[in-house]
Amino acid sequence: MNQPDDAETGAAVAVIGMAGRFPGATDVHGLWDALRAGRPGLRRATDEELRAAGVGDDQLADPRYVRVTAPVDDVALFDAPFFGLTPGEAEATDPQYRLFLECCWEALEAAGYRPDRMPGSTGVFGGCGFSHYLQQNLLTRPDLTGSLRKLQFAAGNDRDALTTMVSYKLGLRGPSLGVQSFCSTSLSAVHLAVQSLLTYESDVALAGGASIDLPQPAGYRYEEGGIVSPDGTVRSFDAAANGTVVANAVGVVALKRLDDALRDGDQIHAVVLASAMNNDGRGKAGYSAPGTTGQAAVIEDAIRLSGVDPADIGYIECHATGTMLGDSVELSAMRQAFAAIEQERPPAGPRPVTVLGSLKPTHGHMDRASGVAGLIRACLTLRHGVLPGTPHYRTPNAALAEAGGRFSVLTEQRPWPRDGRPRHAGVSSFGLGGTNVHVVLREPPEPAPRPAGPGPYLLAWSARDEDAVAAVARRLHAHLSAHPGLDLGDVAYTLQQSRTGFAVRAHVVCADRDAALAALADPARWSTGTAERRNPPVRLDLPDPGPASARAWKELADAIPGLAHAGGPAALVRLLAAAGLRIAELTGPAHRRDELADLPLAEPGAPAGPALSLTPPDRGAAAWLLHRLGDLWLSGVDWDWAALSDGHRRRVALPTYPFHRRRYWIEPGRPAATTAVTGEPDLARHGEVADWFYQPVWRGRPLFAEASAQRLCELGPWLVQGDGPLGEAVAARLRAAGAQVWTVRPGPAFGGSVADGFTVRVDDHGDHERLLEALGAPPRTVLWGPGPGGPVPAGAGAHERAAAFDQAQRHGFHGARALAAALLRRPAAEPPRMLLLSRLAQHVAGDDLCRPEDATLGGLALVLNQEHTGIRCRHVDLDVPWDAPPSDQAVSDLLAEASEGGDPQVAHRDGGRWVRDYEQLPVPPVARDAVRHGLPDGAVVLITGGLGEVGFAIAEHLARTVRARLVLTAASALPPREEWQAWLRRPDVDERVRRGLRNVLALEQAGAEVLALTADAADPARMREVVAAAEERFGRLDAVVHGAGVSHQDHFDTAVAMTAAQAAAHFRPKVHGFLALQEALGDRAPHRLTLSSLAAVLGGLGFAAYAGANAALDAYALAARQAGAGRWLSVDWEAWRTRAEAHLAPGTTIAAYAMTVAEGVEVFDRAWSLIPRLGRLVTSSGPLAARQAQWTASAPAAPAPERAPAPRHPRPDLTTPFMPPATPLQRRLARVWSEVLGVEGIGLDDVFFELGGHSLLATQLTGQVQRELGVPVSVMTVLHHPTLRRYAAELGPVAGDQPTT
Repeated sequence: MNQPDDAETGAAVAVIGMAGRFPGATDVHGLWDALRAGRPGLRRATDEELRAAGVGDDQLADPRYVRVTAPVDDVALFDAPFFGLTPGEAEATDPQYRLFLECCWEALEAAGYRPDRMPGSTGVFGGCGFSHYLQQNLLTRPDLTGSLRKLQFAAGNDRDALTTMVSYKLGLRGPSLGVQSFCSTSLSAVHLAVQSLLTYESDVALAGGASIDLPQPAGYRYEEGGIVSPDGTVRSFDAAANGTVVANAVGVVALKRLDDALRDGDQIHAVVLASAMNNDGRGKAGYSAPGTTGQAAVIEDAIRLSGVDPADIGYIECHATGTMLGDSVELSAMRQAFAAIEQERPPAGPRPVTVLGSLKPTHGHMDRASGVAGLIRACLTLRHGVLPGTPHYRTPNAALAEAGGRFSVLTEQRPWPRDGRPRHAGVSSFGLGGTNVHVVLREPPEPAPRPAGPGPYLLAWSARDEDAVAAVARRLHAHLSAHPGLDLGDVAYTLQQSRTGFAVRAHVVCADRDAALAALADPARWSTGTAERRNPPVRLDLPDPGPASARAWKELADAIPGLAHAGGPAALVRLLAAAGLRIAELTGPAHRRDELADLPLAEPGAPAGPALSLTPPDRGAAAWLLHRLGDLWLSGVDWDWAALSDGHRRRVALPTYPFHRRRYWIEPGRPAATTAVTGEPDLARHGEVADWFYQPVWRGRPLFAEASAQRLCELGPWLVQGDGPLGEAVAARLRAAGAQVWTVRPGPAFGGSVADGFTVRVDDHGDHERLLEALGAPPRTVLWGPGPGGPVPAGAGAHERAAAFDQAQRHGFHGARALAAALLRRPAAEPPRMLLLSRLAQHVAGDDLCRPEDATLGGLALVLNQEHTGIRCRHVDLDVPWDAPPSDQAVSDLLAEASEGGDPQVAHRDGGRWVRDYEQLPVPPVARDAVRHGLPDGAVVLITGGLGEVGFAIAEHLARTVRARLVLTAASALPPREEWQAWLRRPDVDERVRRGLRNVLALEQAGAEVLALTADAADPARMREVVAAAEERFGRLDAVVHGAGVSHQDHFDTAVAMTAAQAAAHFRPKVHGFLALQEALGDRAPHRLTLSSLAAVLGGLGFAAYAGANAALDAYALAARQAGAGRWLSVDWEAWRTRAEAHLAPGTTIAAYAMTVAEGVEVFDRAWSLIPRLGRLVTSSGPLAARQAQWTASAPAAPAPERAPAPRHPRPDLTTPFMPPATPLQRRLARVWSEVLGVEGIGLDDVFFELGGHSLLATQLTGQVQRELGVPVSVMTVLHHPTLRRYAAELGPVAGDQPTT
């Protein structure tokens, strides 16, 4: 072998891991075995296989149908739980993606690394073929995929997602790039990976490709003039070459800079000396034709870059598809490239001969995977020293003959001697469209000499479950048996470095190979355990050594690197601490503990972990210590194994993880049934921030038909709520039409009759229950009238305005909730229509916004619809008079709205009908030198809620960009400034306060001036003090951001279940806080911005009060701007990805759109630039109209369409033990869960979201449960009670089930 010099290693890349799936071979070892044995991957498909694949009798009878196939086995199988995919996600994922993900894991494991804990930056480069699975399977089964969103289809089938999904699932942070160049895709990926390594963008890189055609196994129909073979035989390089056979494959290689690989003891399969890539351009006969000039240039460039003499290149793995044109062009290009270099540097010795070969004759054309498959074959050829033969080669292609013997093709394999020089090989891959790649390889360098590693050895391995642990042991036993020359120290080191990351664990300590084989074959000799905790602290007992233990400590010092001979227990403890041991407590003689007093101990109060007594036996001390290390690892100790190694160990190839693969597959249906996806709006996140902005608008949309008397009767009984001329006029019109109508108005107590009308305490749930009992039947249509009273006088103060707001909520928000709760307890055959009416609570035109306090009804209506399928709720804003009777036309318009309207938010103005819409408003980035209105350099900015995560992110951004001086308020009590450091050391300080203090200190250390104040934003007096303190400290106030609010999960519940206190927790900081701040500011700081929420537009499960509060905040800000009281811009923000969003239920779709902090402050800058021109702005990182259609459309409830039964998958491997449903209700609900989730065997304690549920499926589940039980069910029930046991217990009282324990 060869030893590279330093100059060579600096620009070279090592192939350290390989993985793949090939025709007739499940892995790389299988591929090499097949090649050595002459066993082809191409084979003839049987009639049974072809019929099972959907090949009809007419095709089978066609003489041009060729039955040769090259399938990859078991493409329908996958280990979904291993990679964190639900059964539904796995079924919606193309097999190319699933196999590529598996191979990426295996390539890193084969390289000797833990794939989920890669050091440094790991890049992923790869590409795949067209998704036949999407076209033929998913899109033809809308009955099974109709509930999937486009984003779900894209994540598992769009080629852009291939590599990024690997990066996400394995936690790889390097570049992740999809590569597409047709047949040269995977070798193009290798070239890009090499460049990424050489520029230090990546420390390790995965590169490869996948190509899985469907159905398989299947043949093909030969067409004259095409590229496929008429008889299924591929004759590469032969004069009779007449076509190829398309094959299936997946291949991935792990690459690393050579000097790093040598330093880290990595196994090296081959060395990439150079790679080159180009395109033919127009220099060829046509787009799909190959180009001699381009191919010759790329081969010549790669060889010149490598510095290798062409005479030393003994083998080239060619593209060689077996077509006459393709082979002739490639052979001519090679001849030209070699000749160009050899004319400059003629060979010194005998005329060299380079052997040519290709995988195509034995395994077919693997399309996007062909390049990496050729690279893997070339690496194996170099490593094993075998020059391959080429089947079906008889007579040389004319272009080969023209080379005059410079190249040869072997009919049989033969040894490849070195002749005193290292072996070199080339690999070519040429893509349709003209992208050409060539790579030059050298055989792996000879490992440097090293001292022997004497036993004993600790073999440690882990897996997800006990069956997989046993499978790992069986594989390891077979591998050691087949490779007797393996160094057991290297085996132990590789296992420790790459197979120790799972919770279920086993280890053995053995003296030599025979002992290892015996122990691996006998589970009784394994030490096993399950790591319940991550790196628990360990109690160490330090003995007082006697003279008899000197031998033991010497043995340990000889066996354990880094352990000094004279160190004894103290040195051992320090070594273990350096290797990652967390020490809970040291016990033993005081002098022993004093020696280690400088070592840190785990935090007081940490749960106690295992104990270790450092008392080695006189004999076998090394084995004793390895057993103790292994046992601590079983309990969860996270060793840095390299720190316990002698520094001379190397990684070696070992069997990879035994995936537990199950069938996840949707069988194809009728072709061309694509409406399930193409008819659905695109919900993908926008890539450009400029596309995230929307301006609220109102669009005229009249109803062209008035409600007829018959229609009004059909919609009865009507319940008209309200005290005043509007309610009286509507009731009179309904009675005149012959409709059944009941009336109810606010009063001091429940009372009245059907004939005279009823009174209720408007926000009392019990009164509304009594009302529906008295009515005897639920109404079909409800008109919840506007609240009493007119606009608040213009000169009113913050206290008066806040009181008016609270009174409006009592009548409107809370009253409507109370009636909705009563209606939902009495499910009707058809969900009742409920119109929440307000007067001039929306800004449609001019100065019409007079009652912003009623804007909360818009948020309530959205959320009621989302949480409950048993009600259809809309918000209608009217312009009827306050105290005078409405016009006849206004009454007609309102009844037409109730009868025929369907838009979720509507306004009636001057006889016109307007619906809320949102117009995209592309907002460009703000130039660095642009004038920022209200934000001069050194601006003084007040941010309410400024110590919260979002408020602080904006504060930090302003301090950095405009050197803002900051006034930050927090509702939580802050200690005096001089006590901050002491508070930070106290364990009982609220984490939010602790985080706020640290944030302020960090800002100050960065040079910012910060005034942090405790303030209830809703207290007008305190806010006046805050403004005064800001002016006293900084001399002025330039700008304001109102960000006060709450996010703790305790403040969220369903619209009908929440308490008034929960609602007030949102209303007080958002609305009262705005009013107090507005009064305190006066005419200061005219540039003002709110942190409102997109929930005002989209609602959200559990968000009724939150959505209502933000809708009201938007309205108050617009009203203030309309009145000239500050240039407020109210921004309905997309969710931020912060800890404050952690209360969102698992599986909700909000997280898919949430902004990073960097994105959020970029949006802030662009939004701030609009303050001079806009009063309200909506931000959505995804298409807003599509998200509205998904979440807020108010459509009539229809029976669920009949669907084919969804395929049921076995219950996934959960940490929760299976407990079968026990009561009739539990069993009924389990059947519904199983149908919705596609999972068989739902356990009582299984969590809906761990089984693959998300918020959309929760809505689907709710509808089906409601139909199954015939009782009202809230979608929030499964969010708050996500296990089957708790879900059934919650529904038991209304469904008549007996609880179980």
